[in-house]
Amino acid sequence: MIRYFAHFTRKMLKPIPLNKIHNQSDYNNDISIDFNSIKSFDIDFLDNSIESIIINNINIQIGLGMLFPFKDLSKDNNFRENIGFLDNKPIDQQIKEIQKIFSNLLLIKVDGKPCIVQVSKPADEIFHIFKKLSNEGKLNKWVSYFLLRKPKDDVTEVSGYEYILDSQSIDVSPYYYKLNEDEFFKYFRFNNRNIISNRCIPVSGFTLDEIDSDPCIKAFSKIVKKLYVYTSEGGISTKYDKFIKWVEK
Repeated sequence: MIRYFAHFTRKMLKPIPLNKIHNQSDYNNDISIDFNSIKSFDIDFLDNSIESIIINNINIQIGLGMLFPFKDLSKDNNFRENIGFLDNKPIDQQIKEIQKIFSNLLLIKVDGKPCIVQVSKPADEIFHIFKKLSNEGKLNKWVSYFLLRKPKDDVTEVSGYEYILDSQSIDVSPYYYKLNEDEFFKYFRFNNRNIISNRCIPVSGFTLDEIDSDPCIKAFSKIVKKLYVYTSEGGISTKYDKFIKWVEK
């Protein structure tokens, strides 16, 4: 009996050298960066505003989603997430809201202007509220779709791919406008945090075959100039993590 391996049937993922992906950097070395500690609040988990803060701030939702895989690690774990500021409210107000959710805050200024707040994972109670809001459908749908999936351990090596739609791909037009206007994708694509943060979305909750065929990822590849998929060592629940990275048009 002839056995066909799944990766032979992938249509969109074309293997490429990893350096071709990592050379696509947004970093600007000609900038001045300053660090300032911010005092964390004593969080009142009965405060009704916590749910409202999470629901109404895509940057906080994404920050919690990025830290969610680390929720069961000890307090000694020093993994941190960079939270960028939104354009729709004063920065001072945003800092106060971030203080209500996260701990160990560090304000990072670029050329003298506030750019991001670097945070550590919050208390377990915050993650409980966050997961409850996800289960109730109160978060941005793509936060749950990309960031809250259980990691899948299908990768056995560090690898890189360019995502190229073939001529027989499904029609992505129903997704196109929705993704182009959605605040989840706008944040990852255009937020000022990209000045010093890697512009990528984790996709460890997908197998490579699922990434190859996912209609949302297909549509996103049409929005940007180039889309890449790469794997790296050092996963929490898996040996390798998976990410999508892109170049804007």
